[in-house]
Parts: sequence; structure tokens; C-alpha cells
Amino acid sequence: MLAHNDPEAFNADLAQSQHSLPRHLFKLGLYEEAATLTRNAVEIQTKLACGDPDAFNEDSAQYQPGLAHSLYELGLYEEAVRAEQDAVKTQTKLAQDNPSAFNVHLAESQHDLAITLSSLGQYGEVARVEQVTVSILMNLAHDGPDAFNADLTDPQNDPGYSLSKLG
Repeated sequence: MLAHNDPEAFNADLAQSQHSLPRHLFKLGLYEEAATLTRNAVEIQTKLACGDPDAFNEDSAQYQPGLAHSLYELGLYEEAVRAEQDAVKTQTKLAQDNPSAFNVHLAESQHDLAITLSSLGQYGEVARVEQVTVSILMNLAHDGPDAFNADLTDPQNDPGYSLSKLG
């Protein structure tokens, strides 16, 4: 009701609550409900970010992967890819302005995108995305080896698997 009566004052709070609740719904297996609320939160954050990118792009970037994850769990892989591509686009903008704070999130978003593309059998695109992910992780490992070298050796982050699908 507050966001309806005064959207400028309360939309950010509405988006935050619609971002928090889906995490609990997701744990209960209520993926459609989680996706609907998260989609609403992303739409609100996107509008807010258009008006004030410095204040809201970071929140928008945090909400997009949640939407993609819910869509993925519903088997809506094409929609999940679009949500993940939006997350990568937003994370890329943030990482350009502040690489030390956002490159790790960009790498995570890239990797999530690759997983969903793999579910669609788009292995050439998976390989391209994973190569970018590895490049980001290598830069992070160079700057902070103790924190990021483990990511480069984690089998779950192995781009070789994606490349092996190409033949």
C-alpha cells in the first residue's frame, strides 16, 4: 500500500522485500511464487536504476541471478538465460567502474550463464562464456592469489568440461 501511494519513497523497500521472501519460498520448492516475486523486484530495481544508476544498479545486479535461478528450476531455460545475460550486463558495468569489488560477481554471473546455456545444448556459447570467466578469475587470482586460486582449480568451474562437449 505504501509503495502504491508513494512509489518514489517506498519502491526500493518493496523491491527488497520481494527479493528476500523468494529465498524462503525457493527453499520450500515454491519456485513459481519465488520467480513471480523476484521478477517484480527486478522490474522495480530496473526502473529505479534507470533513474539513478549509481544508487540502484548494484541492487539490480543482486536480484537478477535470483530470478534466473528460479526460472532455471522451473525449466524455463531461455528465460533464465535472458535474466543471466541481464545480470552479466549489469555486473560488467559495475566491474568497469570498480573491478576489485565486482569482478568476482561478474565471474559468478558468467559461470551461472554457462551452466544454463549448457542445459540448452549451446556448448559453443558455453565455451566462450567460460573462457571469459576463466580470464576474470585469472586476473583475480593474480591480484589476490590466496583468495582466488582455489576457484581456478575447482572442478565445478572447469571450462574443460564445456570445451569437451564441442568434440
